[in-house]
Formats: sequence, C-alpha cells, structure tokens
Amino acid sequence: MTAPSTNPYSGNESCDSTIAPSYNSQTVTSGPEIGLWVWQTYVATDDRAFLSANYPIMRDSAKFMLSHAKTGADGLLHTHSNAHEDQWSVDDPITDVAAMQALFPVAVRAAQTLGVDSDLVTGLQAAIPKIRPLPRTDFGQTQVLSLSSDSAGNNMLALSAQPTAAKHNVENLGLEPVWPYNLIGDSGNQSDLAKRTFSHRSYVTQTDWSYDALHAARPGLGNDMKTALITDIDKYQVFPNGFASWDAGKLTNPYLEQLGVTAAAVTEGFVQDYDGTLRLTPGWQSGWNADGTVYIQHKGRVNVQIRNGVLLTVAVEAGADGDITVRNPWPARTSTSWTAPARRSCPARPAPPSRSPRGPAPPTWSSAPPRRPPPCPSGRSAAAPPPPRRSSGAAPSASADTGIR
Repeated sequence: MTAPSTNPYSGNESCDSTIAPSYNSQTVTSGPEIGLWVWQTYVATDDRAFLSANYPIMRDSAKFMLSHAKTGADGLLHTHSNAHEDQWSVDDPITDVAAMQALFPVAVRAAQTLGVDSDLVTGLQAAIPKIRPLPRTDFGQTQVLSLSSDSAGNNMLALSAQPTAAKHNVENLGLEPVWPYNLIGDSGNQSDLAKRTFSHRSYVTQTDWSYDALHAARPGLGNDMKTALITDIDKYQVFPNGFASWDAGKLTNPYLEQLGVTAAAVTEGFVQDYDGTLRLTPGWQSGWNADGTVYIQHKGRVNVQIRNGVLLTVAVEAGADGDITVRNPWPARTSTSWTAPARRSCPARPAPPSRSPRGPAPPTWSSAPPRRPPPCPSGRSAAAPPPPRRSSGAAPSASADTGIR
C-alpha cells in the first residue's frame, strides 16, 4: 500500500465526495459501465452461471445510483457529480443520466432472470420513468436546451446540465449514450441528435484513445468512421507491433487503448446487435472490401462479404433456439435466399439455387439450419441432426425490421 504522503494520486481518489473535486473524485459511473458489460456478456453467451456470479455488480451499482439520485421539484431524478474527468462536480452529468437509463432496465431483467431481489426490481421500475432526459445544449455549448429543441435541428447532447462549466480533459462525453451505453444508434428519435453531436464534438481525434471511429460507426456514419480510424492510426500508431503511443512524439510509452478502439469500430461498422436487432454493415465505409465473421447475441455468428462497400452475402449461424430480428439489408432489391442443411454424412452437399443468366447476381441470404434435415438421396445415410439451432427462414423483403424464426 502506498502511504498518502507519497501517493502520486493523492487528492484524486475515485468516488470520494469528501475531498475536493478532481478528475475522478466524483466519478460514479464505473460500476454501472461494468454492470452493463456483465449483462451484455450474458446475452452474448447465455451463460447463466456467469450472470449469477457477476450479478452483484449490477445489483450494487443500481442500488448506488438509486441512492445517489435525488427527486427534484420537477419530479425527475437528478444527480450532482463528475462528468467523467471532463467536468467536475456538476449537475446532471450526461454520464450519470445515461448510466441510469442503460443500467436500470437490464438490472431488472437480470434480477427477474435469476428470480432474486424483487424489492430492488420494484424500486428500479418506479425509478425508470423518473430518469431525466439526456441534457441538450447549442452547438456553442453555452445554453441549456430542452427536448423541444430537437425539432429545430440545431442542438446537440451536452456534457451536463451546466454546459459552460470548466473542462479539464478532452472527452466527447455527449456521445457516451451512443457507446458504451447503447442508448442511441443509426435509427430512432435521437439518432439525428447523436449525429449532430458527432459533427459538432469538441475534440477531433485528439488522443490515442479517441472514440471518434467507434462513435461514428454506431450511428451509421461510415465515411466518418473511415476518416477517424485512419487519422488516429496515422497520428498515434507509431510502434512497429501496432501499439500506439499516448504521446506520439515519444517512443517510451506504448498504449493498447487505440488497438481496442480500432477493433471495436471495425466490428461496429460491420455488424451490430447491441439492442437485439441484427444490423448488417450499418456503419461501413462506401469503398471498402471485407470478408469477416462477427459473434452476436445468444452464441450466434454472422458471416459477411462486402465489395466496394456493398453487402453481397450474409450467413447467419444461430447458436441457440429462438427468434432473431434482422433489419433487411437490401430493402429495395430482390435477394436470393436458402436455408443451409444440417451437418450430415451425405457424400455431397446440396447446391444453392440457380441464378438467372441475365443481369448481376442478386445478393444472397443464408440462415441457420432447419430443425430437421431433408432426407439424403437414395442409398445415402444421414447422421443424427445437431441440436436445434436458432433461426431459419428467407431474407425479409420489406425495409422494416423483421423477426425471423
């Protein structure tokens, strides 16, 4: 243990309201962020034992935020704490508001899944309608604006309810509801607000850990994702092994953060299902080629082929029984689809459907194996089918999200 007199971080201890405001002294959302990742890991893996072991993080973080927030004269919940390291000791930091909006509903679902903490569930369900909206400001970040300002299209998300408070770091916290809190994506009534926030953000690829590429990919700004990704790599990825440097002018301080952001941004541009709806190439750059596989919720996988920014082929490998909601990636085109057969001992695999010799080949959609394989040709024996997989069906032909069983 380091004695306080020699501790280089003395006076900057995290989550300590008894000391003077500092970078971390009133940052209270680390627990909710970790709790949210616990839930996302459970949804990805369906590992109930993992959820049970780590649910206390979700439970205690939710309890803390419930106790930290106070009901104001407007009947809504308000907090006073840090907006991360950027604004210190301010009213309604956007990180607090986003943390409650994101964590409370999934904490309820986790408790109900495990059959525990009914009193906490009741308290969270009562609190959810009282969580205040995300704070808004003007592009100059000098005014406090209300929800009604969205219709004029000249506002953005604010760091807190005190947009003019001093800034001490270079975080674009107005985009935290986009990621990591998964509250806003490339559609919905706040998507344009998030895109305006990105366009008018204060700090453009200003650090090796800049989330700019990730914050562009999630709301579907593919070309901005490319620009931010390449710019940040050019500025900070100075080591031969791909590591970045926190200070690009020095080769003595390698950082891993930039690698993580790069990997996450590419994945988010490729495939997204953070809210249960599968989106294909929602934030991909218009001229890039790619072949890749992305793991999705409930142990599934999506295999995608892209040429010149155009999605050509999709194969969904379901990992569990249930429904998958897929947003049609080709709303204005006719697509060819088939369901792959279950793995079996037949000597030959069935051929895909024939395509018209006239015109370009249509995009292709494949989904998970059916629950029963078709019979083998005469004289060939089939192995037992695998356990039920998660979905089967043809590509949707409408532009709306479509549930595929």
